[in-house]
Amino acid sequence: MNKSLLFGLYALLCWSTAQAVQCRECLNYRNGVCKSKEGVCETGPGQTCMMLAISKAKKQIKSMCIVKAWCKSFEKSTDPDKLVICCDRNLCNEPALAYLHPTKLYEPPRVTLISDFHPPP
Repeated sequence: MNKSLLFGLYALLCWSTAQAVQCRECLNYRNGVCKSKEGVCETGPGQTCMMLAISKAKKQIKSMCIVKAWCKSFEKSTDPDKLVICCDRNLCNEPALAYLHPTKLYEPPRVTLISDFHPPP
């Protein structure tokens, strides 16, 4: 009986540990570079990953672990200058995703390709 109880507790511990998700963490991401301590946080019970992008002019992005209910309330914002993404997959809150979002909140800088270059006549 004791062995089966220990096995059950061990299985529960392994299952709850496996449910944790790793999220990008940077509280001041500007123009493609993290200006604060960059790292990875791990979600706990009731938490999720969040990426918050604020204002096209500021180009300010924050990535973090946060309480899921808070993230969902931020996600419902109707502010056109805010983009909030809540997600539950490893490293799903990559700040670069703000550039790919269909709202075009952020326009990445134009890169001139060699094929675009035409020497003056």
